[in-house]
Amino acid sequence: MITFKILIIFKVSQFLTFSHKAKSTLDNNNVGKAIISLEPHSFFNESFVHITIRKCKLQTIDDEAFKDIHVQKIIISNNPLKELKKNMFVNICVNEFFLSRNNIKTIEPGTFQTVKPFGVEYMEILSLSFNKLDVVEKGQFNGLKVRVLELDHNKIKFIEAGSFSNMPHLADLEMIGNKLKRIDTGIFDNMPNMIIMHLANNNIEYIDPYAFENTTSVTLFLKYNKCSKLNKEYFKNSNIEWIFA
Repeated sequence: MITFKILIIFKVSQFLTFSHKAKSTLDNNNVGKAIISLEPHSFFNESFVHITIRKCKLQTIDDEAFKDIHVQKIIISNNPLKELKKNMFVNICVNEFFLSRNNIKTIEPGTFQTVKPFGVEYMEILSLSFNKLDVVEKGQFNGLKVRVLELDHNKIKFIEAGSFSNMPHLADLEMIGNKLKRIDTGIFDNMPNMIIMHLANNNIEYIDPYAFENTTSVTLFLKYNKCSKLNKEYFKNSNIEWIFA
């Protein structure tokens, strides 16, 4: 095992040579005090099994730090990373992408535009759990082929209409433990394969009667919110099968 005593700016090719189908793990156990930034082409044109960057005090990821790579799983977690930008992840193929337990507050629209599944029809999961997102904007996840999207335990107060449109494979949306107060019409449009929506433990007081219009056979979790009562008027023209409230 190679140990770095103090590392501020990190570029993989400067220090290590990884064979194909290798695991790349960087955490506070095998790296020194800090990996503050990933430079361009830190991970470039390689095929890995896993990439893990955990508890490394990572603050920034430069443009094209991840470019033209093929990997089963990427984990970037427990870092003070605050934002995701459009060109961080360029033409990467990955099946499980975990960006949870950081300090991410903003995601530039188009960040995941060229992120694709690796050898299958769709990614299994994109996790942004336990961050500091306060809004979901249209274009942040546009065209992403993923089955499970985890946005739980953030600080989300507002979701822009159409934010989850053009995500044809999305089946499970996790939004437990946010600060949503309203579910307006247009938020959940064009989600043809949605099966489960977890909206429990928010501050939801109002649901537009047409918010779930034309949804598929959805199981909806609404426990621990502030709606005084729920009735069929809240779910006009919807195909919701089960509601847990």
